Amino acid sequence: MQKMSNDDIARAAVEIVEARVRAAADAEHAFEAMMSVVRPRLSRDAWRRGVLANAGVSEEQIASLRGEWALTPGLFEDSARYRHDVARMIEGTAGGYWGGPGPTLPRTPTSNVERVAIETARVGHSPWSVIMLALDDLRDDVFGAAGSIERHEQQGAAVRDQRDRAFAALRALPPRLLVGTALEHGVSVEPRADLVERLVANALNGPAPTSSPRVDGDVLGGVGR
Repeated sequence: MQKMSNDDIARAAVEIVEARVRAAADAEHAFEAMMSVVRPRLSRDAWRRGVLANAGVSEEQIASLRGEWALTPGLFEDSARYRHDVARMIEGTAGGYWGGPGPTLPRTPTSNVERVAIETARVGHSPWSVIMLALDDLRDDVFGAAGSIERHEQQGAAVRDQRDRAFAALRALPPRLLVGTALEHGVSVEPRADLVERLVANALNGPAPTSSPRVDGDVLGGVGR
């Protein structure tokens, strides 16, 4: 078997790096495209079903809470702030965006969910009941037609997982290979902490190479020696 020269070894190594950079760039492009897609908005009914299930109460009990709140608003000061903030989150105007009910309560910038829990527990409810009231405060045009966002979330998770695995494969390569590739493409090698990100950004912003770049053992810091 013919022994490979240093240049042959270096060239093979760079081809591995180039392939992983391109894979990471493709995964990053898919991730950015996913992030730019408008998330499907749940219908009001879908919101209510999800929140009511977490609240563990009936529609009648929510109506009773609404009436008690109207009579004694002073007992629900923290809950009032939470109600307002969550409504803004659902419509996406302030305090972030909440796309659908999950297993955990959302936290907002100006309210304390623990204090809301104390207030609502006094009348046999939880912060989820406050969210039910927040839903009723919103206009119909805030809601969409989607009955579930599970499929959208599953697709997003798959894209994020592919991106994470592609970046991890690139980071797993010996640093000198990454440095050599960066030098070949005119990418700054410092700081080393985010060199992978710069290599991927360079691949995204520039045309894909039509042939393997010029390489030698010196450029790659002595690969094959």
